[in-house]
Amino acid sequence: MYYHHIANHIGDKIIKLTMYVDDITLFVSDTASGDRIYNILHEFSLASGLKANVDKTEGMWIGEAKTCAYTPFGIKWPKTPIKILGIYFSHNSKAADNFNFITKLDKLTKQLRWWKSRDLTILGRVTIVKNIGLSKLNYVSNVLHVPHDIMKQVNSLIYQFVWGTKSEKVKRDIVNQDYEFGGLKMCSFDICNKATKIKWIAKYLDPSTSAVWKSTFEYLCAKQNLSLYLQSNFSTSELCLPSYYKDSIEFWKNIKSEQVTVKEDLCNQLVWYNTRFTIHDKTVYNHRLLNCGLWNVLDLYNVHGNLLSFEIWKNRGAQNSDYLTWRAIVNSVPIEWKQMINDDVQSFEHCIDTCKIVIGENVKNIMQVTEKDLKKLFINERYKKLDASDFKSQNKYNSLFNTDTMSWSKIYQLPFQVLCENKIIDLQYRIVHRYVGTNRLLFKIGKSVSPNCESCMMYPESIEHLFFGCFVVKNFWFKLIELYSLYVNSDISVTCQDVLLMYEKENDFDNNNINILILYGKRFIYDCKLKRCEVSLNNFTKYFYSKLCLLQNVNCKNKVSFVFLKGFIEHMMVL
Repeated sequence: MYYHHIANHIGDKIIKLTMYVDDITLFVSDTASGDRIYNILHEFSLASGLKANVDKTEGMWIGEAKTCAYTPFGIKWPKTPIKILGIYFSHNSKAADNFNFITKLDKLTKQLRWWKSRDLTILGRVTIVKNIGLSKLNYVSNVLHVPHDIMKQVNSLIYQFVWGTKSEKVKRDIVNQDYEFGGLKMCSFDICNKATKIKWIAKYLDPSTSAVWKSTFEYLCAKQNLSLYLQSNFSTSELCLPSYYKDSIEFWKNIKSEQVTVKEDLCNQLVWYNTRFTIHDKTVYNHRLLNCGLWNVLDLYNVHGNLLSFEIWKNRGAQNSDYLTWRAIVNSVPIEWKQMINDDVQSFEHCIDTCKIVIGENVKNIMQVTEKDLKKLFINERYKKLDASDFKSQNKYNSLFNTDTMSWSKIYQLPFQVLCENKIIDLQYRIVHRYVGTNRLLFKIGKSVSPNCESCMMYPESIEHLFFGCFVVKNFWFKLIELYSLYVNSDISVTCQDVLLMYEKENDFDNNNINILILYGKRFIYDCKLKRCEVSLNNFTKYFYSKLCLLQNVNCKNKVSFVFLKGFIEHMMVL
């Protein structure tokens, strides 16, 4: 049943809604419309026996009447923000932000503080942030503008949780990367927010999606053919929009490929709403010329590369009043574009694919990408802006081992490819990025009584000394590798570089086995440091054998190596 008083007008469209009575939100233009609604609800109650709960009903004056003190209908008219579908609304934007973001931020802080008390590895903390932490803010950030200070607070909170301290050990733009670039696949809140809003624009452009919110968006933008506008090289300065829509459109514009350097880019240059084609510094749009077939730059020229006269456009349906628009567009075509068209117009194909982006080595249409693809794109863009000085651990190791030929991609991926225990991965990540809590570091900050190694008690305990340089540890490695060499009947030796970063020789099977031995060996050495116990081959044999017994039942690609190493350890135990 449709009543005129409760119809919603958006521009020249009338939106008629069918809804459930339970938990509905209605917008009315005057008190008479409100009375009519209550009459409808009364009639409904007579038929169904269900009544509106006046005690739970709230009202808020909006628009020009927002300061009205009248409280009709016997319902509540609170001065605090009201909640609709999980979102708080108020005339006071700060009060609304406090309810929408600050309260959720407080809950997130409490939850992360609870998880912080658990003995989680860095991978575990990243998982908590991505699956539990940010999910608390996903809904509200999907439908509201996120203030900059809120964005900053959320990012600080989640990264402090990941590192367990306010001091971040590795740059965020590196931590956000994939494993092969030294990252942990972390994602900051601002990147999540940006990806979500871009997908919202893509959803608007999807012709298969039909919804009321599209009409609202079109009404607010006040642009003829908004779909064409968003696909062009438009100017955001021409729009006066609420913050949410402004954010979405600006994010959308920034992601679109706009550099015209090759033919494909030129083919995709729409002339309408394009900042390269302006009249008095404003973009243009002409519906008649568009219907006559003038879409992109190539439409201005014939198959021989010559400019089509305006008479041809008049024959297609243009009017004399369209001449100035046509001439302004023609005059705006850059000389280098004209040269490209005149030189080889036959090789151009008329195609309109204005929503393409480059993800990795692939060019995709924005309509086909996922939020995950967008997040990866933004993370990679930030990574490209880093310079050599940002990779401090790489520079340190290159200087330490006097080489610049190390395969850092393989080094970063090593613990993720050969292992399935997070504590091993956690330690290796700390070693590679050089933030292990050695005695030398702890002594500097007053957390240790001596900077010296606790095994040899002779030299300062650096990362290199702790895991290889100490004569007790070095003796452990030599004995372990010697026994493995005898077991496989091969001559194998390891250096400090092999132990700290990665062992890589010609035999892939031995490489895999030795790297597993080394990774577990380093974890054993570090545990001995924490427990203040002896680093011995006998103790390691028992430690590693217990780990292998657990891993042999795990379905992983290194199962063959684990079975082989179990045989090796059993052979050691017999000896």
